[in-house]
Amino acid sequence: MKLHIQKRQSKGLLGKVKLEITSRVELTEEEEKLIRKYKSGGDTLCHGTFKGIDFNITVDKILKESTSKHSNIEDLKFDEGVINDSYDALKEKIEMLKEFENETSTLPQTS
Repeated sequence: MKLHIQKRQSKGLLGKVKLEITSRVELTEEEEKLIRKYKSGGDTLCHGTFKGIDFNITVDKILKESTSKHSNIEDLKFDEGVINDSYDALKEKIEMLKEFENETSTLPQTS
């Protein structure tokens, strides 16, 4: 699993700095299979409220490339913290799924 974060800045028409952060998580084939098998895409990794806006980061959401724009560094750093916390929660979830997968075997179906 890899976390990709890219930060950019540019100047707007009036010279004000605009900040962007783009993130995406890349999974191995094994990790993707575990997420699908246990239908974990909708599971919440991180949630809260920032400046009156509720946010909920799910497995599916962190796996898609996402860009957010900010007018100040504090908001960008908050966003980066949420990304890193969500990534850490995803790593923990995948480790739990791997452990469970290794500790169990498939039971035969009965009719």
